[in-house]
Amino acid sequence: MTGTASALLKAPRELSIILACEFADSFSTFALDYVFVLFLSSIFSFSDQLAGWLYGMYGLMVLVYGVVLGPLIDNIGVKWALVVGSIFATVGRLSMVFVSEAALLLVVLWTVLPMGVAMTSNVLKLGIRRYTTKANRSPAFDCSYFTINCAALSSAVLLTGTRACASQYGPYYRLYLLLAFSCCLIQFILACCLREIVVREGTHDVRDFCIEASHPAEIIKGVCKSPNFWKFVGISLLICTGVGTCLRHFGSTFPKTFTRVNGPNAPFELVLSINPLLIMSMMPLVSLSRLNHYMPTYELLVLGSAISALSMFVMGVSSSIAAAVISIALFTVGEMIWAPRFLEMSVMVGEEGREGTVIALTGFPKFISRLLAGGSSGYLLQRYCPQQGICQSGGMVWSLIGLLADSRTPCDTETAQVLLKRQAAPSGQDDLPSRNVKLSSDST
Repeated sequence: MTGTASALLKAPRELSIILACEFADSFSTFALDYVFVLFLSSIFSFSDQLAGWLYGMYGLMVLVYGVVLGPLIDNIGVKWALVVGSIFATVGRLSMVFVSEAALLLVVLWTVLPMGVAMTSNVLKLGIRRYTTKANRSPAFDCSYFTINCAALSSAVLLTGTRACASQYGPYYRLYLLLAFSCCLIQFILACCLREIVVREGTHDVRDFCIEASHPAEIIKGVCKSPNFWKFVGISLLICTGVGTCLRHFGSTFPKTFTRVNGPNAPFELVLSINPLLIMSMMPLVSLSRLNHYMPTYELLVLGSAISALSMFVMGVSSSIAAAVISIALFTVGEMIWAPRFLEMSVMVGEEGREGTVIALTGFPKFISRLLAGGSSGYLLQRYCPQQGICQSGGMVWSLIGLLADSRTPCDTETAQVLLKRQAAPSGQDDLPSRNVKLSSDST
């Protein structure tokens, strides 16, 4: 424990700034995710299917802009990419609060907001890699994961408080989003305080990072030539189209099934907040246990994803609040096993200076899972839980979600083992901090 803390203390101040920015960005992101489908259906009278597809399409647009802007991030560096992204995200999120026309809402959801989110979310992951070394990178990513979940819990508490104070006056979603999106301004100010630096391995000395400008087509072509990039894409598809889809259903499906069974003002966010609360409580212990030193990475990914997928069947058996609590708690146990290593892998695949493009491209499976969850959410809700008072088959929704996710686990085990077969990393290049996984970065 002392060694882990000591390693983190050697990091430059930029790591603390990046983590603070990550809290602000995640707070605003979770705030929108908590009420996204409810906001669209309540304020704009969108159907379950349309709201679900918009939930998925928004994620798809984040992916598109991430791929398009990935080379730009590599060419302008962490600081200015985060500054520009914060500006777009602030404008987009504030527009969500005040827009009243459905057409304008679609413009915001498909242009300004996903553009800003694509830049900020990708740059924050890149910044953690840039401001750490092999000695403190793994605990730094655990801190990042802890920060993200702290933001999720905080935004849930804000939603509960907003509902308690303003629900008697009508829909309270705009007020909630306005309060939550104030974090965007803090993120912009913090981003301006960053330096464009990199930390030397071994000595922990800080030096200016030299940005090598390249044509976007050359950057994308070089990234796509890397075999390790395609290995990670394969792992991403296994994780994201299975248990990752379950995670996205917590945003696209759970708010509606829970409120239709338990009443329109039922605090669904408090049940969902069990996830970040458990992670904040237990993640330090999981981090210190260093599971990746005792089990291969592929075994951790498969074990964790299997536990998370099986948890869906608890809500399939019962629609009670207790069942929802148990289900989310079990999902969290699995998530704490697979998510930190998966997050770390996503930024360790790319060559230094090309990480922005790699992170954007490797986000493809994650946002595809959001599209799948959003599209299937509307159908499942319309078929089994159409509206409050007649939602008699809400459990079937979660049984089908769990069945689809868990059916992938048997093939995932063998496939993940093949994709993560140990390789020797070329000297002088980064590798994953796992004794069983070394993904080298090919020079192009």
